Amino acid sequence: MDLIISTEQFKLAEKLAFETFARFSRAKGHYNNTSNSHLRGKIGEITTSTVLQELGFKVENTYTELDRMSEADLVISGNIRVDVKTWNVEHWNEMGRCISVDQIGKLEKKADIIIWCISPNNLAPGISVTVAGWNKVSEVRQAPRRLTGPQNGRKVENFQFEVNGIRAIADLEQLL
Repeated sequence: MDLIISTEQFKLAEKLAFETFARFSRAKGHYNNTSNSHLRGKIGEITTSTVLQELGFKVENTYTELDRMSEADLVISGNIRVDVKTWNVEHWNEMGRCISVDQIGKLEKKADIIIWCISPNNLAPGISVTVAGWNKVSEVRQAPRRLTGPQNGRKVENFQFEVNGIRAIADLEQLL
């Protein structure tokens, strides 16, 4: 499912991204820790929440509260904890759908599922963001382990989920 990001949604994403980047700007992360990566993540969270609500799900947006950063990004119907992962379309095939081997344990404690999103390279109001689907965190742990990263950059060992194994958003109802 695709969503066009409104100016209001984009401004909210910018505000939230500024806050999270300020908090983590000196922390070493599993992936690039840049203001743009925080913005991409917030756009994915806003997109996912909006799409789920449009599908009739009750969604709690924990991503909007800075003091809840260690929790899941969203909670569906009061009990399904969701972490949202958003990739630039240019990296989706080669490096997308990855969870760092070092991160998976922490993710298993805070989330039940991961929802995968794809955004365009350039982030701005009016862009179309795709909610590609979802998987249980336990399924991701079973994915192949691969070193991924830019050709001339740091490689990270990841569990990389295959595109053809992603579940459709409509299939979320089976968890309720």
